[in-house]
Amino acid sequence: MNELENLNIDLSSTLAKKIKARSEEVVLTAIEALKEQMDLEIVRRPGAWLAAAITDNWKPNEAIGGAKPKDTFEEWYDLAREQGIIKSCRQKEDGWYVQENAGIWHSFESFSAKWTLDYLRSKMVK
Repeated sequence: MNELENLNIDLSSTLAKKIKARSEEVVLTAIEALKEQMDLEIVRRPGAWLAAAITDNWKPNEAIGGAKPKDTFEEWYDLAREQGIIKSCRQKEDGWYVQENAGIWHSFESFSAKWTLDYLRSKMVK
């Protein structure tokens, strides 16, 4: 697959099986989601990320209209990653989810209630 070569992803047997088992549309959408995440430089194992994206039907993030609510999420996400609180994120139909370092996924709303943006800002070295 040309797309995988362009992304420097080796086609493992596991990834090949997942690609063959899903429709072309699902695979291409997952690749677009991977490209988006790679642009943000948060993907350590792109082949494994893509396999999960294909399995779970991940899609690229869609622009959110209105007063740019994603800006707050982006700031929070950058600070939380920088401080080692979370390691990944994804957007689902019902909102953003973040993965803590133990591998457990939480909704952004519930997790950011514990680790508030103000708290994360206060912990930054000035």
